[in-house]
Amino acid sequence: MVQDVLYFVAFCVMTSFASQNVKLTEYNSFSEFKHAVNKSYMHTFDEFRSKKAFEENSNVVRQHNELFQKGERSYRLRTNIMADMNNVSYLRNFLRLLRSKRFGNEIDSESDIVGSSLNLQTPEEIDWREKGFKTQSDNQQTCGSCYAFSIAESIEGQVFKRTGRVLNLSPQQIVDCSVSFGNQGCTGGSLRNTLKYLEATGGLMREKDYKYVS
Repeated sequence: MVQDVLYFVAFCVMTSFASQNVKLTEYNSFSEFKHAVNKSYMHTFDEFRSKKAFEENSNVVRQHNELFQKGERSYRLRTNIMADMNNVSYLRNFLRLLRSKRFGNEIDSESDIVGSSLNLQTPEEIDWREKGFKTQSDNQQTCGSCYAFSIAESIEGQVFKRTGRVLNLSPQQIVDCSVSFGNQGCTGGSLRNTLKYLEATGGLMREKDYKYVS
């Protein structure tokens, strides 16, 4: 139902990092960070690499906040439990968006493509908060479930657009139940497979009834 493009990658990053369930704080040293978040590493090299990433990330945060103090940035940054990851580690652990396999000889028709009316005029920007669409930030934890959050929260947006109601839907249902459609739980999934699953099952439960535990 949808082309295999990475429209939701940026969203996945924001979803995982901006979680209200991830404690945001400041650590004065790597040792303090390890103790505070109870981190340990299997090999000395892993710890060395994580320490280097922590120091680089902390430096980015510090430089940004100096600009914030000068009024040159509109928001302040803090480190979180992922402060010991570089970009490669983060992408490997959290962005598990898989390329979809075609189902048989299936060929997308015009009706299968999202936004097929390409002649529509789109605004340069839109802030859904101004329209009342505000949801809590989510934490996918150590599960590679960005595909599930992407689809669940995209549907939430469409529900709000059509009804004006904010409903939190269940990404855990997608993680648990879409394996037979080609997804792989916490080791990754695709947008196409997820949409095929939802097409077959008819929808998603609310998050409060099927809580996220992955």
